[in-house]
Amino acid sequence: MKGMLCALLVAPAALAAPRTAVLAMGNCSDADLLRDARLVRDLVEARLGAQVLTLDEFRRLVGEPPTGSLEEVRRTLARAEALFYADRPQEALVLLDGADAGLARLPPGTERWNAHAAALLLRAMTLSALRRREASDDAFRQILRLEPTHRMSASSYSPALRARFERLRQEQARSATVRLAVTSSPPGSTVYLDGLALGQTPFARDLTPGVYQLVLAGGGGWSFPRTVALRDDLAVHVDVAFERSVPATRELCLETSPDSSGVLPLGHPLRLGLLLELEQLVLVHLDRDGAGPLSLTATVVDVPTAQRTREGWLRVSRPGSIPDGVAELATFAVTGVASDRVAVQAPPSPPPPPPAPAAAVTVHADTARSWKTPTGIGLTAAGAVCVSLGVLFLVQGNDAAAQFNAAWAPGGGAPRPAQATELQALADEATSKQTLGLTLLGVGAAAAAAGVGLWVTDAPGKPGTSGALIVTPASLAIAGHLP
Repeated sequence: MKGMLCALLVAPAALAAPRTAVLAMGNCSDADLLRDARLVRDLVEARLGAQVLTLDEFRRLVGEPPTGSLEEVRRTLARAEALFYADRPQEALVLLDGADAGLARLPPGTERWNAHAAALLLRAMTLSALRRREASDDAFRQILRLEPTHRMSASSYSPALRARFERLRQEQARSATVRLAVTSSPPGSTVYLDGLALGQTPFARDLTPGVYQLVLAGGGGWSFPRTVALRDDLAVHVDVAFERSVPATRELCLETSPDSSGVLPLGHPLRLGLLLELEQLVLVHLDRDGAGPLSLTATVVDVPTAQRTREGWLRVSRPGSIPDGVAELATFAVTGVASDRVAVQAPPSPPPPPPAPAAAVTVHADTARSWKTPTGIGLTAAGAVCVSLGVLFLVQGNDAAAQFNAAWAPGGGAPRPAQATELQALADEATSKQTLGLTLLGVGAAAAAAGVGLWVTDAPGKPGTSGALIVTPASLAIAGHLP
């Protein structure tokens, strides 16, 4: 009964815990940082359980790390070729499947593509030996769709096989295509499909429909591998600057460095948090100087609001060793409860917005009461109202535009794919209200000018007429005096 009661008490807490990831931030080749971040992650996971992102979940999205080398793949291909010539095609096909999986995890480039093309040629021969002619032709087509000038060696392949390859080349040239367009941040990144470099972003090419692996390279790093199923024209945008910050080892780490004020930028962590649909991040950073580690910091970030909620740090007294108080730092990250060894730094509070001043537009005229006077008052007041409403709509439209732009601001958070409808609504609202605001400003100015003109041309000499439009953040009023 006591165990059941404990379970009932713990379960609601686990369900209420936010989806969380613990990430190392800094130099992802720093063994001390990775060790300390893993320890904090284990301690946080002990408290939050399944709510903490695992390494396997992380790698399912960003791609697996290389599990072999190009030389290992080549050795596998050599064994598969020997099995084929030993009249054991089914066993050769199993090895070829393993070689393909290994190639897909290697960095793209000329050597990888050459190995991929050799594997496809061997697969085509093996499938022919198994009397699977259409699948064999598909293997040939996978080479020709990206390298239509590829030539089969006369010394390695039979005349019949080369004749089939040439016939498929001619068919491929006449086949229907779809367009793939790729852009990137920053531009100028190299575009690789199935390991073959095809150009730089902005990139566009007509390709045979099918499934491709897309990887971009730029700034000394690689984007996440993407499986692109081309059926219709497709446009893809890749944030290479963000994706290359995830190391090739696929550790739960982001390559970054503090800014000039010593603060870790949140742009890349927030993008990752949105991509992984997380609610909270615990960022673990190791501060160093020339002599070694100084402190281990844990920063808790709320992903939906992009705000640092709390930050605590431990002093590192012995370089190369686990800092004293790591368990207390993990407790602080989860609960906000500090200890004597955890120094707490409160996140800065945003300054309160300044009060909006009242605005007033006042017009006076000293004229005789004729038809021009009340008409002028009406036109001037109506013009002032239009101008004020125009200003109001412009402010609202600019605010919507600012919210839309903030979702894509450099160094800020990237929106969830599910936010596309909301962002489109913001863009439409900004356009419509800015257009309406400018129209009202123009109409109001014309009306006010016409009204003032009527006042000026009316006969003077009688008690004056005055009117005023008063606009405040909470009210709109018209005041006037007729003799």
